Amino acid sequence: MLEVSREGTVLILRFNSPETKNALTPEALQTLIETLGTTATDNTVKAAILTGAPPMFTSGMQLDFFRDHRSPLAQKILHQYVPQMLSAFIDYPKPWIAAVNGPGVGFGATICGLSDMTLMGDSAKLRAPFGSMAVVPEAGSTVTFPQQMGYQAAMWMLLGGEWMDAKTCVRRGFAVDVVADDALMGEAMRRAQLMANGPLKAIIATKALMNRERKARLHAANDAELKVFAELQDQPTFAEAMKAMSERRAPDFTPFEQEA
Repeated sequence: MLEVSREGTVLILRFNSPETKNALTPEALQTLIETLGTTATDNTVKAAILTGAPPMFTSGMQLDFFRDHRSPLAQKILHQYVPQMLSAFIDYPKPWIAAVNGPGVGFGATICGLSDMTLMGDSAKLRAPFGSMAVVPEAGSTVTFPQQMGYQAAMWMLLGGEWMDAKTCVRRGFAVDVVADDALMGEAMRRAQLMANGPLKAIIATKALMNRERKARLHAANDAELKVFAELQDQPTFAEAMKAMSERRAPDFTPFEQEA
C-alpha cells in the first residue's frame, strides 16, 4: 500500500504495509506511476518526500509475484509497471527526498540513488542482495552507485550484499545526513519546504540543469538493467534463488557454475 498526502506544497509518498515489510505491490506501483505523473505538472506541488511506515523503509518488490515470473501479472510488473515507475522517478521535474526511516532492501536501496537527497534515520541501513537473487540491480544503480559512492564501494554494495549502515552511507556520499529516527520526517519536511521556497520555474530549471547529462544515462542504464534482469529470470539460477528463499536457506549455485 502507498499512502499519498500533502503538507502545503510538499507531496508525501509513504510505503505503508508493515505486515509485508512495506514491499511494493502492483497497486503501489500503479499509485506511484499515477501520482508522480499527475504531480509533475501540478503547480501546487513543489517538492516531494518518499518514506516508509516504521520500522521498515521498504523491502523492495514483493517477491511472491516473481516466483512464477512467466505469469501474465509478473510479466506486466516487470515489463510495464516497473519501467514506468522508474522512468517517472528519473523524469520527475521537482526535487524529492528519500527519507529512509529503517532498513531498505533491493529497490529500497537502489531508489535512493535516484533521489535528489537521501536523509537517513540512525537505525536505517541499506542492502542490495541482487547477487544472491541471481539477477542484476535495477533503478539505474549501475550508474548512480559508482557515481555517488565510488566504483569499488558500489561494486561491493551491489555484489557483496552486505548491509551498509546510515553513517557509512553518509561517509561514502550516498546520503547527506543521519538524524535521530524520531526527527527524520521533521528534518525531511524542513528541507523539502526550504527547497520549495523559491519560484517553481527556478526550482524546476535548477534540477533540469543539474540533470541535463545525467538523465539520459539513467534511462539507458535502467533499460539495460531491466533487459538483463528479465533474461536472468529464465536461468536455473533464478529458480534456485527463489526456491532457497522459500526454504529460508542460502542458495547453492554450484551446479550451474559451468553455464556462465
